[in-house]
Amino acid sequence: MDAATIRANFEAREHATAELRELWERAAGREMDAAERETEQRLLSEIADYDARIRDGVAALERERTIDEARAKFDALIGETRTVEQPDALTELRMWAGRKGDRTALELLPERRDASPTTLDRGEAKPVIPVTLYAQLTELMFERATVVQAGARTLATVSGENIRLPRIIGHKFDPDNPADKPIGEGKTIAESAPTPDEVMVGAHKFGHITALTYETVVDPAVDLVGWLAADAGPQIGDRLGWYFLHGPRRKPDETGAAPEGLLNAEIPAAQVSPVLVDTAFADDLIRLYHVLPSFVRRNAVWVVHDTTAAAMRMLKDGDGRYLWQSGLVGQVADTFLGRPVLTDPFMPAFSTATSGGKGVLWGDLSGYVVRLAGPLRIDRSDEAGFEDDVVKFRFLQRADGRLVDTTRIAIGTLGHKTPAE
Repeated sequence: MDAATIRANFEAREHATAELRELWERAAGREMDAAERETEQRLLSEIADYDARIRDGVAALERERTIDEARAKFDALIGETRTVEQPDALTELRMWAGRKGDRTALELLPERRDASPTTLDRGEAKPVIPVTLYAQLTELMFERATVVQAGARTLATVSGENIRLPRIIGHKFDPDNPADKPIGEGKTIAESAPTPDEVMVGAHKFGHITALTYETVVDPAVDLVGWLAADAGPQIGDRLGWYFLHGPRRKPDETGAAPEGLLNAEIPAAQVSPVLVDTAFADDLIRLYHVLPSFVRRNAVWVVHDTTAAAMRMLKDGDGRYLWQSGLVGQVADTFLGRPVLTDPFMPAFSTATSGGKGVLWGDLSGYVVRLAGPLRIDRSDEAGFEDDVVKFRFLQRADGRLVDTTRIAIGTLGHKTPAE
């Protein structure tokens, strides 16, 4: 019985009690007749019935409240027990790593968005890996992938199916071009640039295997997270970094066998400029600087080999002032002609430059897209190293890279002055 029903019985009892009191007042000082006695008995019976209903209803409500209180105490006790018994993330990682015969794969997922507007459901990820492992791995990976550090856009997708991205080919303003003229009232709008195109982006697998002794895996004194991250992160990062620079050129609708490298991507010939390392080195770099328009230069960076950076560092203007400015505060990068300089060991070296070597990358690298497809997966096996009592960890990450805006990149081809020059 609910509270509303009990309240209705209270009201009906009060009504019957008032009617009985009125009957007794009318019959005061005389004997009741038969009809009045029948009414009295009926009202007394109704009042007794209402009393029984009210008592039963109140008792039921008290029982429900008692049960609710007991359930709350029970849930609290169970919650406390679970909290005590739940191992921390690092302990759980070590338990997984040292569990012989377990072939369960761990999937490390960052907060990311699918290529579609749908946000990735993080509930699909197994929450046994601490976030610090993913953070350390990716930090070390991208520390070695200069293209990512330099501002390439990162696209994280849930799965690895091929996707198409728009590519900007570029357009120069021409006052004689109908598309660049003002539009008259009621006139057709001419098609204008930048010219849209599409490129296919796929997912290429990069991996690494780390082997650790069983004692190292289960020893609580060993920083297992740091060990795994420090071994796998730089290895995968170096491979990604090399391909983001030197990967083969691909046709727009090709996924290819590897990411497309910036140095081999299709770039307009006007944005490729020679840089002679023997003479006019500074002049050629200044000329390359102005290949890109000012709105691109505002976000542009230089990417060169350390040997090229050393040569750039020694260049001066006509007043003897260095064109290179050192970043003296924290993580501020050094600058050349006012723009940051990043060094990459995979760029062609200055000392070994030959004619046509693409040794200077200059531009806004947000025109290059790095795709991370799916989670960073970790598998473990104690069977592969059974005879040596070692546990092997396999790290797999699917990724791709493509240049989607050719208007933001310029390349300087290092070369030596020829006798005829």
